[in-house]
Amino acid sequence: MGNNKVVYQVRCPECGEMKKVELSVEEYENLQRYYAGEGLIQDMLPDIEPPIRELLRGGMCGECWIGMFGVPPWEDSEKEEPTAN
Repeated sequence: MGNNKVVYQVRCPECGEMKKVELSVEEYENLQRYYAGEGLIQDMLPDIEPPIRELLRGGMCGECWIGMFGVPPWEDSEKEEPTAN
């Protein structure tokens, strides 16, 4: 399928901003299969980062998600520095 890309747009239900996500054709097809109920989004789009999958799954942008729920666990653990004893 080459380097063909699809720009998928999602409007956040909280802030109303239109967000754009660039997907490969294969990712776009897998997204459509997810919407049709064929599997879990993390299985259908394993190479897409969790915040982008959440945007595609529920429509909420990252800024609104953090405002509503706080820092996602996958970001919080990355910011913690290991402690030396």
